[in-house]
Amino acid sequence: MSTAVDLRPTAGAALIGVFISTAMYGLTTFQMYHYYQLSWRVDSWWIKAYVFYVWCLETLHAFLCCAFVYRFAIINFGNYAAFAVTSKSDDVVTGVTGLIMLSVHLFYVRRLWILSDKNILLVGLVTLLAFGHFALEMVVMAVTFKFPQFTEFHRVTAYYTGSLALAAADDIIIAVSLCYLLYTRRTGIRSTDTLVNRIITYSVMTGAVTSVIDLAILICFITMPNNLVYLGLYDFAPNLYANSLLAMLNARDALQKMAAASTTGSALTGTSTFALGDLRGGSGPAIAVAMGDSERSRETNGPPRLRRVEPVTSKIAFAYPGTTTTDLTDESYLDA
Repeated sequence: MSTAVDLRPTAGAALIGVFISTAMYGLTTFQMYHYYQLSWRVDSWWIKAYVFYVWCLETLHAFLCCAFVYRFAIINFGNYAAFAVTSKSDDVVTGVTGLIMLSVHLFYVRRLWILSDKNILLVGLVTLLAFGHFALEMVVMAVTFKFPQFTEFHRVTAYYTGSLALAAADDIIIAVSLCYLLYTRRTGIRSTDTLVNRIITYSVMTGAVTSVIDLAILICFITMPNNLVYLGLYDFAPNLYANSLLAMLNARDALQKMAAASTTGSALTGTSTFALGDLRGGSGPAIAVAMGDSERSRETNGPPRLRRVEPVTSKIAFAYPGTTTTDLTDESYLDA
């Protein structure tokens, strides 16, 4: 038989989580504005629509979190029994969170599809985990609709822990796969490898942050099932996903400038120059590298020749347009 649980001692954790979530929603809004400033004339329409779609989900999430605070602080002020019962709007937060995480995961799935040269096994696994997590989140929402009392939350334990485990596993697999695929496309050209290493760093950071928060929620929910500490972390988990995605999209401008500076510097010193383009591993154009003076001296007289090297990446430009030589009007390039 279920016994009553006093949630008041840890209600502050849930409130702090909402405060952090709303602050991060402000960051999401700023990043969206910054994204449109940088990429409105560069990215294809579907990426711009996708960013707006994620922001709309974040807006809905922020509204529902604020409704949670309003209900406890205003409508049910002093009614401690109300802490032990969720409302429909509280339960919908679970569904919105699952949808945000699914949307971000699918964006990374597309990157893996391009970088891995359409590796069905890898992409299928990541996609399966993403939809598995979303399905379990929907089950949790449905069960809490039917059993809103906190004392009945043991009914969702298996679904909730399963969803968090799948989300963390998906984040880890995506981050590791991106790092491996990027690393294998290093060429030995110092400037190019520096750029690739920077992209790998972004991939590791985003995957690590989201997987760590998922695991932290999972641990808190299992070890402290009779309080709201896990909810404080769960409140801002979707904000981390949205902000990590927008941060990576906005980082393209800095990477583009870094690549352009490397190209310019190399040209001035007579060393190798490179251009990241719409490259696909094993197919498409190789990187054109201008020979330095020492190399040209060994060639026959005539105009400077270009030698061919292996491609830097198989569509590394999936999110990071590379250099000033790239044709930014190439739709296949921008959609990547």
